Amino acid sequence: MPSPLTYPGVYIEEVPSGVRSIAGVATSIAAFVGYTRQGIPDKAVHITSFADFERSHGGLDRESPVSYAVQQFFLNGGSEAYVVRVATGAAAAGWELQDDGPTSVLNIMAASPGSWGNQVKLTVERDPDKVRNPDSEFNLLVQQFSGQGSKERLVTQEIHRNLNLNSRSANYVVSVVNDASRLIRVERGAGLTFDQKGFAVGKEITFPLVVTDNIIAGTIDGNTPFRIELDTTPGNIDDLVDAINNKLGDAGLDTKLQATKSAADGSLGDSHLKLESQTVGETSSVTIAAGAFGGLARAIGLGLANGGREFTGDAQHHPAEITAQLPATKGADGSKGGSTELLGSEADKSGIYALRDVDLFNLLSIPETRDLPDSEADAVIAAAASLCEAERAFYLVDAPSG
Repeated sequence: MPSPLTYPGVYIEEVPSGVRSIAGVATSIAAFVGYTRQGIPDKAVHITSFADFERSHGGLDRESPVSYAVQQFFLNGGSEAYVVRVATGAAAAGWELQDDGPTSVLNIMAASPGSWGNQVKLTVERDPDKVRNPDSEFNLLVQQFSGQGSKERLVTQEIHRNLNLNSRSANYVVSVVNDASRLIRVERGAGLTFDQKGFAVGKEITFPLVVTDNIIAGTIDGNTPFRIELDTTPGNIDDLVDAINNKLGDAGLDTKLQATKSAADGSLGDSHLKLESQTVGETSSVTIAAGAFGGLARAIGLGLANGGREFTGDAQHHPAEITAQLPATKGADGSKGGSTELLGSEADKSGIYALRDVDLFNLLSIPETRDLPDSEADAVIAAAASLCEAERAFYLVDAPSG
């Protein structure tokens, strides 16, 4: 503890010092810039093996000198690298998914430009045997193939389950797919409007009801819980509807939820109970709780767990079913660019300046420099040397001829 200071003056106090190790810094992280068959343009992608490079950038390509440089780096003991893809004329494959309208509801692009996306197939499933709630959700199957005709083979596939178009839902298709997929990126169609109410509808009711309790519970619009308990068990559907609406009124929920008679799909009818949200929009929904209570809900088949159906407001624009659909817009690999593409823009962090987003690299290689006219090669060499000086890295470059 500090010594007590009793008089003015200068005091010297020795304090114990622990060992402060100096952390080592990696000295063999390479950076490669150049044309590759696939990959996200102008982005430094971290790899730790040539297998990573094959997955992210397509592997060896005779039009890609940098692909051979990466291969040799790992064959000779390299363990960590960054690759920046530069290309001109590259384009990503694309799909437009429509609802039953048909209205364009989802715009889907391959995760990176290149012809590889031309062999990606999409399937939308709304099969009750595969989807938790086929009235309000769908599955998206993404399959990448290689080869043609009898030589076609599946390379990889993804399945994204129980998706919807509700932007506030944990299963929102845009968020789920873009966070998880290595193959595609999704955007919701611009200008979509949702003007339907969500509802839950039970199975056909047979009276008299046999119940363990008179409780129905659930959630309205994803954020308003409700629980109603009838005083007695109604003897017909009209009394059931009236009793539920009376309880909703007593609870101050009649502006949020209403009970009516309906058919099995929620249309006009008189043999099923329908609980309908009183709001419209993509978040409109009625979800029936499953649990120890809710004997009345079980008796009338209300709720997914009891064999009922639930329709959400966003289901209005769910994509129609498709099977193994190839992209309507074809992708293109593009080709090697010149000094303009290699240099890119420091402001936009494109070309070699995509490496500005990398914490540390020690070696820089731009194999395509040797194929450029002298004036363009000189410009690339000068800019790359300046970048390496700023980043304290070595620049590997062939000596100019002559």
